[in-house]
Amino acid sequence: MTTLKKASVLNEAKEHFASNENTLNFAPHPLLRASAVQTVLAKQLTGQTGWLTQVEQPVLLDAGPDATGYDERAVRLLGYYVPAHSHERLPSAANGAGQTAWPQKSRGLVMTLHGWCGCSHSTYNLLLTDALVRAGYDVFRLNARDHGPGIHVVPEALNTGVFLGTLIEETALATHWVAQMA
Repeated sequence: MTTLKKASVLNEAKEHFASNENTLNFAPHPLLRASAVQTVLAKQLTGQTGWLTQVEQPVLLDAGPDATGYDERAVRLLGYYVPAHSHERLPSAANGAGQTAWPQKSRGLVMTLHGWCGCSHSTYNLLLTDALVRAGYDVFRLNARDHGPGIHVVPEALNTGVFLGTLIEETALATHWVAQMA
């Protein structure tokens, strides 16, 4: 994507959100405003997302050459794909046996990126995925370099070197491959 096209897309997004009267302001109760309180409460909700690990499909994406100089191999980023309405295919679904065909067509593909020190399996990412899949969207949760569930066990399992914010081209290329899935 050229710099001019990137600027155009960003300006269009800014205009959309600036003019959207339906944008909700996040204003939690004063006792719930602290981020630590919200983190603890969100952890209590992860029970409703356990089904995701039964249906998610891991996908390894080629993210181009390693710009850090630590590795001659191409960078690989790990993501997880969850099809729309996949919660309805589980044996515990309302019919008790699970369905054999998707009940509805997907409304589109949403890709999520985690925040600092987060990953595809962070509580907020799982809760968002649960809501989107139930609303009819396919979801792809992408991990940045050196991020992901269990990455602390073998930090260089996929790539040598560390994640730096300057390595955004890796994420951009992986995003391109995810867009091809849509």
